[in-house]
Amino acid sequence: ARLWASRRTFLLISLKIANFAALSHNSQLYMNKLILTLTLLLTTLACWSRDIVPFTINPSTNQMEVEVFVNNDSVPFKFVIDTGASDIQVNARNKRLGELLNLCEIDTVDYAFGSVLAKKAPYDNNIRMGSLVADSIQIISAEASWKFDGVIGISLLRRYKLGIFPDSKILMFCTNDEQLNIPEAIELKLFEDVGLYGTDLTFIANSHEYTCKLMLDTGYGGTAAISSQFSNKYELEKILKKMGSLTSSDGAGADNDSFFATVPRTLFGGESLPLLPFEIDRDSSNSAYTAFFNGLIGFDILKRYNMIWDFKNNSLYVAPNFNFFSPIFIY
Repeated sequence: ARLWASRRTFLLISLKIANFAALSHNSQLYMNKLILTLTLLLTTLACWSRDIVPFTINPSTNQMEVEVFVNNDSVPFKFVIDTGASDIQVNARNKRLGELLNLCEIDTVDYAFGSVLAKKAPYDNNIRMGSLVADSIQIISAEASWKFDGVIGISLLRRYKLGIFPDSKILMFCTNDEQLNIPEAIELKLFEDVGLYGTDLTFIANSHEYTCKLMLDTGYGGTAAISSQFSNKYELEKILKKMGSLTSSDGAGADNDSFFATVPRTLFGGESLPLLPFEIDRDSSNSAYTAFFNGLIGFDILKRYNMIWDFKNNSLYVAPNFNFFSPIFIY
């Protein structure tokens, strides 16, 4: 990571050595320095298209947070990496951010929890996070009760082949055609709908296997949420209640429209995760993901894997990391 983040420094060092080698009168010394120069240049060029972005995991929300500079401003803002958001959005309550953007058009923006009306800025913005600089960015502003300044959504992330390494707290951005691998990773198929991505997850309850298409949502700090349509179809509330697995009659939703239940066994990425608390909706008719997905996979599952998101080939590569046995996040 340090090598990739410092690739420009390596290039400068290589050029310095090349210049020194050219002035050398000793042929053997010249050859040695030339070989070293070429090695450094090849290493630099091989890493040129990769950008590294460090992040932190907020202990209160279980979300990935990064420092983002908007439109060449000198003050960083706190953004969340949210694969459950279709666009880059800023909190309209942040007046400084609003002054940096030329907001005009009003449109609908889709999120995992539903849709909101927001103001859009033209595609003439740029952002910088870590060593990544992205131009021609459209940014959306909407009222939100977040304690952070904005979210980085799929519209930017899918421009790249994306590596997410929660154990080392690093994001890696590569060109779509570049090789980026994780040893012994399992390939999962990515499904796309309404500009968002998901994959299959299987859980076991009452000796039955239930396989559902769940949207991948790093902005959701919990383990997983199951839509009311899927729950009602298989009578999950009745089954889990009979098993004594209900841990709460009311979840994060209002008016008792969801509940938490402990799922005995979950299968994801070739691994088995026991006793995970799932949020199960009683009414999710307003959620965008229910049109295609049966719910969502949250960051409390995803952070247990290192991941390569290959949007071009609709593939997700996952391998367990050092967070695999970390405690369950409790709201």
